[in-house]
Amino acid sequence: MGEGGFPWLRLAGTLPKSAERRAGRIVSLGVPDGLSSIAVVPTVRGAARRAFRAGRDLTYSKLLPRLVDTRFVVDGREYDYVWNPAGATWRSERAVEIPIGLAELAKADPRRTLEVGHVLRKYARPAAAHVVIDKYEHAPGVVNEDALIFSGGPYDLIVSISTLEHVGYDEEPRDSGKAARAVDNLRGLLSAGGEMLATIPIGYNRELDDALRDGSLGAQVSYLARVGELRWKQIDAADARATNGWPWPGADAVYGWPWPGANLLAVARWRSAD
Repeated sequence: MGEGGFPWLRLAGTLPKSAERRAGRIVSLGVPDGLSSIAVVPTVRGAARRAFRAGRDLTYSKLLPRLVDTRFVVDGREYDYVWNPAGATWRSERAVEIPIGLAELAKADPRRTLEVGHVLRKYARPAAAHVVIDKYEHAPGVVNEDALIFSGGPYDLIVSISTLEHVGYDEEPRDSGKAARAVDNLRGLLSAGGEMLATIPIGYNRELDDALRDGSLGAQVSYLARVGELRWKQIDAADARATNGWPWPGADAVYGWPWPGANLLAVARWRSAD
């Protein structure tokens, strides 16, 4: 829900500067001379922003789950959307990839689980205890290593949420083939019968998209398309253009259009031999 749903907030957020200054003076009455210059004085605009965010977060995290269908299905399994105010997950593919990833964590031994990219531990309740590698993000319990050369395991589960598309692609110098090589390395860390799950936003890294589509990565791939502000559904890869009507020739999906983030999400799975 945008600001259009809260007209009084839209009005409050556009008050003239003179009105805000008057409001600031009213709030600061009684502040001794010499302190007024360093006092933090709330403005009408700032209060309106905070009220809007609080109302939005309450609407998505508490109200809408009681009013709309919160379920989606992938490969016959039902999940509940995650609408988390901390990450505003309703705005992007986080709404569907987080529950898919958490469901995998719930059935795995954390001592034999590896996460590539620091994502799921931010949403897991109770707190997750599995190993996390992330080359760039510094956080407690996160190992700063490259997925291409990381060694460890063996792992019964390796999970990666919207991370592999950045490997090589968002590094200097750009290496378009690095993500595929990282996948090969990670698959080698699986135990016998182990499984690797990765969610990958289509349209961000074209080389990785093509590798998923042509089968060269050896993954079993399912696709989720965003078909509304709060709705995703599983589709065949060949149906992507018909579902969303991408306007550019040859483009099956456009990252960031018409919705923020991914509009088509690949859910890729690999399983090692028993």
